[in-house]
Amino acid sequence: MLFKIKKPAHPDQPGYKQIEDYKLLLKLNQEGDPELWQAQPLKPQLQRFGLVTLKPVPLNSVSPGQAAFSLENFHRLTEALALLRHPTIWPLLDAGTSQSSGYLVFPYYSNTVSLKKQLEQKPLSLPRTIDLITQVLEALSFAHKHGVLHGNLTPSNIFIMPNGQVKALNFGIGKFDFDTNGVKLSHLAGASPEYMAPEQFLGYGDFTSDLYSAGIVIYRLLVGELPFRGQHKLEISRRHLNEQLPLNEKIPEYLQFFLDKALQKQPGKRFANANQLLKTFRQVASTLPIQLTAELPGFQPDKPLNSLRLSGLR
Repeated sequence: MLFKIKKPAHPDQPGYKQIEDYKLLLKLNQEGDPELWQAQPLKPQLQRFGLVTLKPVPLNSVSPGQAAFSLENFHRLTEALALLRHPTIWPLLDAGTSQSSGYLVFPYYSNTVSLKKQLEQKPLSLPRTIDLITQVLEALSFAHKHGVLHGNLTPSNIFIMPNGQVKALNFGIGKFDFDTNGVKLSHLAGASPEYMAPEQFLGYGDFTSDLYSAGIVIYRLLVGELPFRGQHKLEISRRHLNEQLPLNEKIPEYLQFFLDKALQKQPGKRFANANQLLKTFRQVASTLPIQLTAELPGFQPDKPLNSLRLSGLR
């Protein structure tokens, strides 16, 4: 097995903000969201990482059999995430278990801003929007090639570094429990209904569900609002299941057919895979007027990170 998960060395102490070899310093997201912490490694061999971002993953189950199943899926998740070395994906550094939860450790990047916050601050130019979409689709394509779906692709899981590089987070969390029929809805805890594919509301999903979510992210970037909104999850699900994609004058004509296909209600009518989605988007984006193409930012993306030997990797 590629990835060997460390077992907890001691029980967690109530009130002590520490998960195994990491001291929790600052919660990075809002209450109600899946936890994400800025953390400090305590062991000397881990301190080469500097400050890190730590994400607890619940492993609570009602029976020993289900607990063993969840732990095995967590093993599978960490093995898959260890392979995702791409400039547009937040890389995994370490992983382990502690009592009734697992944890994932990622590098801590300062001065990043989530795409969600960026969208709340000011509209993005069309060239910048095209650039961000391309990077997000590159991340999705790379992950799918390695057998990892996202399951909850939203602007909250997409971060932008100061040089313009995208770093997508939380790949594989939606795959946490996976069977031959796809992802079970009961195991998509924390999934955002505004970005969920229609089939996810019916209790299943697969890699094409990510393509639908990407389509919703693209629509939000282009239009500035979501296509299917509601006061509660039931209303949102009804609209995803039954309503056609609303037309909007902010969507360039050459991108309308692309979105129509990405957001098909039936999975089999969408793009075949994320790589086809990326290639098609690049083709339609290449039809931008010359004056807009010239405005595309010329930043140099980070080189792929070297394959790190994760703590516990043997």
